Amino acid sequence: MNELLLLLPSLLAAPSAQDFNGDGYSDLAVGVFGENISGAAASGAVQVLYGGPSGLGSAGAQFLCQNSAGVRDMAEQNDSFGLALQHGDFDGDGFDDLAVGSPREAIAGLAEAGLVQVFYGGALGLTTTGQEYLTQKTPGAPGALQSMAKFGAALAAGDVDEDGCDELAIGIPGADWGGAGYVGSVWVLAGSAAGLQPLDSSKWSRATFGQAAQSGAGFGSTLVMADFDGNGHADLAIGAPGTDVGAGSSAGAVHVVYSSSIVGLTSVGASFWHQDVPGIDSAPTNIEKFGAALAAGDFDGNGRDDLAIGVPYDFIAGSASPGAVHVLYGLPAGLGVADDEYWHEDVPGVYDVAESQDQFGAALAAGNFDGDAYADLAIGVPGEGSGEFYDLHGAVHVFMGSVDGLSNFEKSYWTQDDTVQETSEVFDMFGQALAVGDFNDSGYDDLAIGAPGEYLGAYPGTAYAAMGVVHVFYAGIPSASSDYWHQNVAGIPDLSEHGDFFGWSLGR
Repeated sequence: MNELLLLLPSLLAAPSAQDFNGDGYSDLAVGVFGENISGAAASGAVQVLYGGPSGLGSAGAQFLCQNSAGVRDMAEQNDSFGLALQHGDFDGDGFDDLAVGSPREAIAGLAEAGLVQVFYGGALGLTTTGQEYLTQKTPGAPGALQSMAKFGAALAAGDVDEDGCDELAIGIPGADWGGAGYVGSVWVLAGSAAGLQPLDSSKWSRATFGQAAQSGAGFGSTLVMADFDGNGHADLAIGAPGTDVGAGSSAGAVHVVYSSSIVGLTSVGASFWHQDVPGIDSAPTNIEKFGAALAAGDFDGNGRDDLAIGVPYDFIAGSASPGAVHVLYGLPAGLGVADDEYWHEDVPGVYDVAESQDQFGAALAAGNFDGDAYADLAIGVPGEGSGEFYDLHGAVHVFMGSVDGLSNFEKSYWTQDDTVQETSEVFDMFGQALAVGDFNDSGYDDLAIGAPGEYLGAYPGTAYAAMGVVHVFYAGIPSASSDYWHQNVAGIPDLSEHGDFFGWSLGR
């Protein structure tokens, strides 16, 4: 379970449209990595829900898998198509496109080498026409094709060169190099009017920053692109949650690469963040996984994006893995520790208390939920429970932005007991995935929350059916209305089945 919790997709700095058909309403891609396709268990699928005046709807919903007409490849056991999702306008045509990661895809007989497929948007939504098929065999990709590389385990998008076409960053956290295993690398492909350009790309690894290979570092496990120095060009934050820091094995770290109009992304001026950096609260401890989740938004409204860093296994007051979130604020020279924030459930004013295995910070999403000038931050706590050890009911905190940054003065705390459609149950994992979009074009961002372990009652006597649901809260926080989506909703292609994990990942 812990390995799965670390395979969280990355988040592009919010708000961002995710509008595949260009109608002005945000749409939502939902990953169903456990979907059984034609008997192939966990081959995976993606459900796409389109926005409208009333929010997300089932009209025109799309079901994409590797057996869908026109999709390259074929559904095979454990491909996990849809385990990572990222939107961006890679060809600059005004329609958002969708990158889909299948990090467990076997390529040329090599298990879990990984694959990314890109589907382009248009007036009718996503299409298979002109799709991209990217692996480590693609010319321009870093390194040789390897088993267990997990190409596509993390994705991010942003416009580095300000040409109107987003670039796509692909995490390859299992890549071996320097005689060490699971060290990791990242490949950034340029966008263009003709789509993504694999030969116009940059490659990143620990070696880029003069660091030796370290087994298990997982460089590229999480990614986010945002403008941390306010120069108008997207920068890249790279999570390496398995990095050893001081005496802390797998304490975790984050590399940040800045960009300019002249050279694009560059290692010059890059920063390296971990819990042993002076000014950052807490200290590195074994298996805390600093950088296991990332999100970016302008929480203090100064025109520069800030970086939220999840540490879901952080030790708090002697408890194992209650979790925490660090926030680094953007300055003219990039991210700094001057106003570093350290959030967890034992901070005064934060609802609940830090408990073992809560995993506060396992998922993060930034958006403007109240329509002011500041981004807000949603924090997933998928391990939150009723007091029993590791019962995984799940919860979500929302902290509001202000001129002074994030605040716990105006805040929200959600569990499934706060919704009209469901109640909190063991293994629901409410808050495992988060996504933001203005699905009804109200001017307020809406919040989608995945509960991929939800049991829908179709298998009496089966406690952990893991069919999955997604809750959507509209019109600000607290929400005036909400939706409840799963594969048994009328008009949604396919049906809810045991082990689907609908909502494990959400399009960012």
